[in-house]
Amino acid sequence: MEDKTLYLKEAQQGQQEAIRWLVEFYQQRVFRYILRMVRNGHDAEDLTQETLLQMCRKLHQVRSPEALNSWVYRIAYRHVLKYSRKTSGDRWISIDDTDIILTADEGNEFTSQDKFYALDILEGLKKREKTLLYLRVSEEMHFSDIALILDISESTARKRYERTRQKLRQRLEAREVNYVDRY
Repeated sequence: MEDKTLYLKEAQQGQQEAIRWLVEFYQQRVFRYILRMVRNGHDAEDLTQETLLQMCRKLHQVRSPEALNSWVYRIAYRHVLKYSRKTSGDRWISIDDTDIILTADEGNEFTSQDKFYALDILEGLKKREKTLLYLRVSEEMHFSDIALILDISESTARKRYERTRQKLRQRLEAREVNYVDRY
């Protein structure tokens, strides 16, 4: 963490090596997030590049090193939303992402039917709900960071997350699929 703080300060002063370090630090993280949202490798690469370019251009706006992570994800989130509106793509979740909400009893495997039910349920969520789930479960972000990314209050992020979990629980129970309550 101290390295990131030092590199941020140096990058804000225009030192190219520090900027390069920050780009390398965030490149795979941002790409992984965007890829899971847009489900297209080519588009994810382009959106990652746009995100990192905007990050470099606007590093002076970061007020504290603690805010850097959520600030970068917020840029990525906005690029994904813009992409989604442009392509009217709403397929943000794949069969591999069903592990966000499924859990198996020890020794049991999920059937393909369970995964398709879970996928169908995830596809029925709003974009903000999907993003909220991904950031909380897959990226293990705190609600304060999620709130900054989604431009909402921390209490609103918590409340929306609880509502989304409740919605998932009800839909999965209706189909008799095991639900993981990780957080």
